[in-house]
Amino acid sequence: MTILVLFGGTESDHDEVVSEVVAVSPSRIQKVSVSALTRGGSMCEKELDALLAGVKAIDHITLITDVESVQDITLLRHYGAVFCHVRGPFAKAFNDEPIRCDDFHVAPTNYDGIVPEGVMDPLELVSELFTNARDNGNA
Repeated sequence: MTILVLFGGTESDHDEVVSEVVAVSPSRIQKVSVSALTRGGSMCEKELDALLAGVKAIDHITLITDVESVQDITLLRHYGAVFCHVRGPFAKAFNDEPIRCDDFHVAPTNYDGIVPEGVMDPLELVSELFTNARDNGNA
């Protein structure tokens, strides 16, 4: 199972990417807002463990949205989450947390702006995640 965390972009581009990612394989991609995993304003390991324990399929993506704090980013990185930045404005949390070179970048399929090399569309992103899971023995 892969944990995918989407950040940044304009609200409309972010929402479009989320919809496009889920549409690739609705039976294998589950969207969860971080608000479902929080207690007292910060993500709770207990809630995250419970969510992940409920996912038995190893060829499954749990897409987490609305992560805003450095503490949540740190926790999700500890759990091996894959971070993906939607083309456009960066999420505010990354003012204090560096973007890593192994983070992914994505733009909606019909993105109006310039899309540099290395920025994937949602289908490419999901394909990459499923391929990586298979190659690492997780699928």
